[in-house]
Amino acid sequence: MIHLLLLVGWMAGHLTYEPIYPQETYSVTAAFKEGVTGNAELVVDSGTELLNEASQAITVGMATWNLRSTEGEHILNVKFGSQTESKDVLVTTEVRYAEPIKVAQHSDIESIQINYKALKPLGTTSLIGWYPGWLGLYFIFSLIGSLAFRKVLKIY
Repeated sequence: MIHLLLLVGWMAGHLTYEPIYPQETYSVTAAFKEGVTGNAELVVDSGTELLNEASQAITVGMATWNLRSTEGEHILNVKFGSQTESKDVLVTTEVRYAEPIKVAQHSDIESIQINYKALKPLGTTSLIGWYPGWLGLYFIFSLIGSLAFRKVLKIY
Protein backbone atom coordinates (compact mmCIF):
# COMPACT_ATOMS: atom_id res chain seq x y z
CA MET A 1 0.00 0.00 0.00
CA ILE A 2 2.87 2.37 0.76
CA HIS A 3 4.31 1.89 -2.74
CA LEU A 4 0.94 2.72 -4.25
CA LEU A 5 0.65 5.81 -2.04
CA LEU A 6 4.09 7.00 -3.15
CA LEU A 7 3.25 6.39 -6.81
CA VAL A 8 -0.11 8.18 -6.57
CA GLY A 9 1.53 11.05 -4.63
CA TRP A 10 4.14 11.46 -7.36
CA MET A 11 1.45 11.37 -10.07
CA ALA A 12 -0.64 13.98 -8.23
CA GLY A 13 2.41 16.24 -8.00
CA HIS A 14 3.57 15.86 -11.59
CA LEU A 15 0.40 15.11 -13.55
CA THR A 16 -2.01 17.67 -12.12
CA TYR A 17 -2.78 19.64 -15.27
CA GLU A 18 -3.33 18.94 -18.95
CA PRO A 19 -0.60 20.39 -21.15
CA ILE A 20 -1.30 23.30 -23.45
CA TYR A 21 -1.23 21.89 -26.97
CA PRO A 22 -0.01 23.90 -30.01
CA GLN A 23 -2.69 26.28 -31.34
CA GLU A 24 -4.98 25.52 -28.36
CA THR A 25 -6.68 28.49 -26.71
CA TYR A 26 -5.63 29.15 -23.11
CA SER A 27 -5.85 32.04 -20.69
CA VAL A 28 -3.50 33.87 -18.36
CA THR A 29 -4.62 35.90 -15.33
CA ALA A 30 -2.65 38.56 -13.49
CA ALA A 31 -3.66 39.36 -9.90
CA PHE A 32 -2.96 42.83 -8.50
CA LYS A 33 -2.70 44.26 -4.99
CA GLU A 34 -5.87 45.46 -3.36
CA GLY A 35 -6.96 48.89 -4.54
CA VAL A 36 -4.97 48.83 -7.79
CA THR A 37 -6.98 50.16 -10.73
CA GLY A 38 -6.28 51.04 -14.34
CA ASN A 39 -5.15 48.99 -17.30
CA ALA A 40 -2.57 46.23 -17.52
CA GLU A 41 -0.88 45.24 -20.75
CA LEU A 42 0.32 41.83 -21.87
CA VAL A 43 3.32 41.70 -24.21
CA VAL A 44 3.88 38.36 -25.96
CA ASP A 45 6.64 36.90 -28.13
CA SER A 46 6.38 36.18 -31.85
CA GLY A 47 5.03 32.62 -31.41
CA THR A 48 2.03 33.73 -29.36
CA GLU A 49 -1.19 35.32 -30.64
CA LEU A 50 -3.38 37.48 -28.39
CA LEU A 51 -7.06 36.69 -28.95
CA ASN A 52 -8.30 39.82 -27.16
CA GLU A 53 -6.87 43.30 -26.54
CA ALA A 54 -3.36 43.57 -25.14
CA SER A 55 -4.53 46.22 -22.68
CA GLN A 56 -7.13 44.93 -20.20
CA ALA A 57 -8.91 46.81 -17.44
CA ILE A 58 -8.16 45.58 -13.94
CA THR A 59 -11.49 44.47 -12.47
CA VAL A 60 -11.76 43.06 -8.95
CA GLY A 61 -7.96 43.03 -8.78
CA MET A 62 -7.49 40.86 -11.88
CA ALA A 63 -6.89 41.06 -15.62
CA THR A 64 -7.23 38.07 -17.97
CA TRP A 65 -5.99 37.47 -21.52
CA ASN A 66 -6.81 34.69 -24.00
CA LEU A 67 -3.93 33.39 -26.09
CA ARG A 68 -2.89 30.81 -28.66
CA SER A 69 0.73 29.72 -29.15
CA THR A 70 2.94 27.59 -31.33
CA GLU A 71 4.88 24.68 -29.82
CA GLY A 72 7.76 25.64 -27.56
CA GLU A 73 8.50 27.79 -24.53
CA HIS A 74 7.12 31.34 -24.61
CA ILE A 75 7.63 34.37 -22.38
CA LEU A 76 4.66 36.53 -21.38
CA ASN A 77 5.27 39.99 -19.90
CA VAL A 78 2.61 41.76 -17.85
CA LYS A 79 3.13 45.53 -17.69
CA PHE A 80 1.46 47.85 -15.21
CA GLY A 81 2.76 51.39 -15.20
CA SER A 82 6.55 51.15 -15.00
CA GLN A 83 6.45 47.64 -13.52
CA THR A 84 6.93 44.49 -15.61
CA GLU A 85 6.66 40.87 -14.50
CA SER A 86 7.30 37.91 -16.79
CA LYS A 87 5.97 34.35 -16.83
CA ASP A 88 7.01 31.45 -19.02
CA VAL A 89 4.50 29.08 -20.60
CA LEU A 90 5.25 25.72 -22.17
CA VAL A 91 3.23 24.63 -25.22
CA THR A 92 3.84 20.99 -26.09
CA THR A 93 2.28 17.70 -27.15
CA GLU A 94 4.00 15.93 -24.24
CA VAL A 95 2.49 15.68 -20.75
CA ARG A 96 4.57 18.57 -19.36
CA TYR A 97 3.75 22.08 -18.25
CA ALA A 98 5.39 25.13 -16.71
CA GLU A 99 4.63 26.09 -13.12
CA PRO A 100 1.08 27.45 -13.09
CA ILE A 101 1.67 30.45 -10.79
CA LYS A 102 4.47 32.95 -10.47
CA VAL A 103 4.32 35.12 -7.36
CA ALA A 104 5.88 38.55 -7.83
CA GLN A 105 7.80 40.35 -5.09
CA HIS A 106 7.77 44.10 -4.40
CA SER A 107 5.31 44.91 -7.18
CA ASP A 108 1.67 45.92 -7.62
CA ILE A 109 1.40 42.75 -9.69
CA GLU A 110 0.94 40.01 -7.06
CA SER A 111 0.96 36.97 -9.33
CA ILE A 112 0.63 35.69 -12.88
CA GLN A 113 -1.27 32.45 -13.37
CA ILE A 114 -1.65 30.16 -16.37
CA ASN A 115 -5.19 28.78 -16.23
CA TYR A 116 -4.55 25.12 -16.99
CA LYS A 117 -7.31 22.53 -17.32
CA ALA A 118 -7.21 19.91 -14.57
CA LEU A 119 -6.00 16.49 -15.70
CA LYS A 120 -8.57 13.80 -15.05
CA PRO A 121 -6.82 10.42 -14.61
CA LEU A 122 -9.71 8.48 -16.15
CA GLY A 123 -10.39 11.05 -18.88
CA THR A 124 -14.08 11.19 -19.77
CA THR A 125 -14.87 7.93 -17.96
CA SER A 126 -16.96 8.48 -14.85
CA LEU A 127 -17.84 6.26 -11.93
CA ILE A 128 -21.55 6.91 -11.34
CA GLY A 129 -21.15 10.56 -12.37
CA TRP A 130 -17.92 11.00 -10.38
CA TYR A 131 -14.60 11.81 -12.06
CA PRO A 132 -12.05 10.77 -9.42
CA GLY A 133 -8.67 12.42 -9.09
CA TRP A 134 -5.46 10.71 -8.03
CA LEU A 135 -6.50 10.51 -4.36
CA GLY A 136 -9.85 8.99 -5.33
CA LEU A 137 -8.08 6.37 -7.44
CA TYR A 138 -5.74 5.58 -4.54
CA PHE A 139 -8.76 5.03 -2.29
CA ILE A 140 -10.46 2.76 -4.83
CA PHE A 141 -7.32 0.71 -5.58
CA SER A 142 -6.36 0.37 -1.91
CA LEU A 143 -9.87 -0.81 -1.05
CA ILE A 144 -9.88 -3.38 -3.87
CA GLY A 145 -6.31 -4.45 -3.04
CA SER A 146 -7.08 -4.82 0.65
CA LEU A 147 -10.14 -6.95 -0.06
CA ALA A 148 -8.19 -9.11 -2.53
CA PHE A 149 -5.28 -9.67 -0.11
CA ARG A 150 -7.65 -10.57 2.70
CA LYS A 151 -9.36 -13.09 0.43
CA VAL A 152 -6.07 -14.63 -0.75
CA LEU A 153 -4.61 -14.79 2.78
CA LYS A 154 -7.95 -16.00 4.22
CA ILE A 155 -8.14 -13.22 6.78
CA TYR A 156 -11.77 -12.59 7.66
